Amino acid sequence: MKFPTAYLLGPALVTSVLQLSGLTGPVLPDLLLNAAQLMIGVFVGLLLDPRRLNNKLVTLLLAVLSSVVLIGGAYIMSLLFAYFDEVSVSTALLSLAPGGMDQMSLIAHEVGADLPTVAGYQLFRTFFIFFGVPPLFKLIFRGRKRKASAIG
Repeated sequence: MKFPTAYLLGPALVTSVLQLSGLTGPVLPDLLLNAAQLMIGVFVGLLLDPRRLNNKLVTLLLAVLSSVVLIGGAYIMSLLFAYFDEVSVSTALLSLAPGGMDQMSLIAHEVGADLPTVAGYQLFRTFFIFFGVPPLFKLIFRGRKRKASAIG
């Protein structure tokens, strides 16, 4: 089927089938959870090489501004989500927060948020990005290409 998310879909579908059949996963020790969080943080930190950035000040300002906008928007939407759907604010914020499903799920587990809700919203966002955004971009660029060819 050539899905772009083969490495995500396989484990997600197997886990779903196992959960629906009544099997539950083992409870991980706190040491292992803390080690996983540390490893994710170290990995993300090592992805950035400051020596390869050209306009460091502009890049830093844009990164801070986009982070503030993303987190502020997620916070405002989470307050609305918590109000209308009657979930805890931590569950709502982690469900709508920008970031990976793995990080948000680990944080949700640590703060006692509703883990299935957080993982479900994060998984939906991931699937939407993989399956909804590419056709949308194709439509946008196809329309622009038609306008450019009609004008020129």
